[in-house]
Amino acid sequence: MNEDKVLNNDEGVSIGEIFSWIWKKKILGLIIFVVVALISFLAIFFISKNKINYVVNFDYGTTPYFSDNKYLDGTNFNFYNLVKEDVLQTVKDNSENDAYNDIDIANLVKSISITKVRETEEESNELLDEYYQITVSANCFTSDDQARAYLIDLINLPLNKNEAFLNTLTFDINLTNAVDSKTYQEEVTYIKDQVNLLTSGYDSLISTFGNVSIYVQQDSEGNVTFNTYDGVNSEIASSVYTLSQLRNRITDLIARYNYNYLEDIIEANMFVKINGVDDKGAIDYYNTLYKNRQEALKYQNANIEKQLVNLNNQINEIIGSTSGTPLVDLSVLQGLIDQRAALTAQQTENDIQLENIEEMLNMIKNPDNDFADDVAFGTRLEELRQLISEETKTYTSIYVELYNRINEVNYRQAAILDTDGGISLIINAAISIILGLIVGAVVAGVVGYNSTKKRNGILLTEEKA
Repeated sequence: MNEDKVLNNDEGVSIGEIFSWIWKKKILGLIIFVVVALISFLAIFFISKNKINYVVNFDYGTTPYFSDNKYLDGTNFNFYNLVKEDVLQTVKDNSENDAYNDIDIANLVKSISITKVRETEEESNELLDEYYQITVSANCFTSDDQARAYLIDLINLPLNKNEAFLNTLTFDINLTNAVDSKTYQEEVTYIKDQVNLLTSGYDSLISTFGNVSIYVQQDSEGNVTFNTYDGVNSEIASSVYTLSQLRNRITDLIARYNYNYLEDIIEANMFVKINGVDDKGAIDYYNTLYKNRQEALKYQNANIEKQLVNLNNQINEIIGSTSGTPLVDLSVLQGLIDQRAALTAQQTENDIQLENIEEMLNMIKNPDNDFADDVAFGTRLEELRQLISEETKTYTSIYVELYNRINEVNYRQAAILDTDGGISLIINAAISIILGLIVGAVVAGVVGYNSTKKRNGILLTEEKA
């Protein structure tokens, strides 16, 4: 009877028996589970790590010139050069505290790539922007922090080159030439060239950045700084200018000094010197030319004076008739005040030109035998050059600050660094646990089955005996 029971045990296995075998060897199964899970986790981790890539998205779209494949100094620029060996080596060599010493550039060159990516708006399919993406294998770096720092330095390399170039700019070559000029004619020409440089430069800035409002500040040493003005701080409003206002300030400055008259003075002096003071034709020509201008300006000033009297009467009438009531039309009053200011400015400019003409007429009557040593004329020209020099400092500062401010990479992700590829730690742990459970259960079950079979075999032998 006992023999039949033991034999029947070999004919089929129930689920309960399987769990019974596993339970009997649960300690062994647990040990196997831990060992297999740990080995599996480490194996998957290191195999997966070789497939992980760091990804950095960035955009130079708002930086002038880069879109035209040029640096600010005019040399060629190409996004794809960022992943070339010499550029990668430069970033490594420029690191502080030897932070990148353990980066293998040869390995990095093989693993890094750059692609141009386009973003589109889903609904209208309208192109919003385009940016670049650098992808590199994670095994090229020893840590996420090292990868992040290196890739940021790599992306900023072109911007640093632009900034270094900006810091060499002075825009004052014409002023230097003016100081070194041998004649007044040359000096006036160089000052005119400087004025054209500034006005065309402001036009270019306005075209690139818009008519930015800025707060201009100059210290005792002549250093000029500025900040973008948002209209909040009313205390500094009087020192706020738009780029177009700064440009017009140059034009207004020159209008007041009127270097066309400066050239006329030089021309007349040279003409009289060449033809002699006895050349009645020359004397009459310049006398007539400048006296006609003089009379025209005096006539303009007389008309301006009449208009100013009329405007003052209108302004006083409006202010006096209201007696403090809110009936006055402020827009009309402000319009009259603005007209008065414009006429006063024109009158002042005419007075300056009349002084110029008086100087011209006196010079024609008594031509300087050595015009290059005309102290009064030289002093006047020096004053103009100094004023243009101050405007050049302001322009240089604004130019550098605007380009430095715009030369900022627009990173698309707050962390700057992302990863793709490989298996996440959570999935790796889950796979390792499942694999450990399976192997542990199988081993425990097999060992438990063999132990039971062996014990049953011993019982059967004993019963037969």
